[in-house]
Amino acid sequence: MQKFASTKTILLVGGYGTRLRKAIPQVPKAMAEVGGVPFLEYLVYQLSQQGFRDMIFCIGYLGEKIKDYFRDGRRWSVNIKYSIEKELLGTAGAVKLAAKGFGDENFLVINGDTFMTLEFNTLIKYHLKKMAIATIALAKVNNVMRFGKVITSRDNLILQFSEKGNHGPGYINGGIYVFNRKILEFIPEGKKVSLEKDIFPKLISNKFYGRKFPRAYFVDIGTPESYLNIRNNPEVILSKLKVQKTLKGVNFE
Repeated sequence: MQKFASTKTILLVGGYGTRLRKAIPQVPKAMAEVGGVPFLEYLVYQLSQQGFRDMIFCIGYLGEKIKDYFRDGRRWSVNIKYSIEKELLGTAGAVKLAAKGFGDENFLVINGDTFMTLEFNTLIKYHLKKMAIATIALAKVNNVMRFGKVITSRDNLILQFSEKGNHGPGYINGGIYVFNRKILEFIPEGKKVSLEKDIFPKLISNKFYGRKFPRAYFVDIGTPESYLNIRNNPEVILSKLKVQKTLKGVNFE
């Protein structure tokens, strides 16, 4: 498979994490502890494992805690830079601000509160083949009620995002995207804008695709319940990354 390890990756780690505030009151959501290390460290290691070295962290709320821990990324053999939001811009606004720092035509974007097992190269290759403006990694879950369901055409064009509350199995937004720079034209300058609520609905019928990963493992820490579940069972995520838990935490060697 063609390699795209030079692709820039934007990690969205600047939100307030309002729903998790009671569980982790003094750290950003992405720094929530799982198996002795921040949840965000698993994402960094996953990217590094697959050869993706250039990362931009979009930080805002308590962002210094992220910066103090990860610094320039050399501990994980990656290069980390920071896009600092003086006022929170939402997920879309954060992407637009970060993308000003580089000129790549296509780039990865990852939510800092989700983890999904997939080969990033597979998603990027699909995105380029479709000449898409945006491509979402779709995870299959047994019950879409908490997430909302993503409905696609036979050709995997995204047709609709159904409301949360529907029951049963289906595909959901896995929080991993490949964007073409054309998406920036849909994002207003300097405003708080959400990818999910404001931008993605505008992209429907605009070469907006979903790549299904039916056997991928998916977890998010967006609610106290989901976070506590993975915090109490870190072996699940560790096994997916094929790393070992030690007495001092996680061994990423």
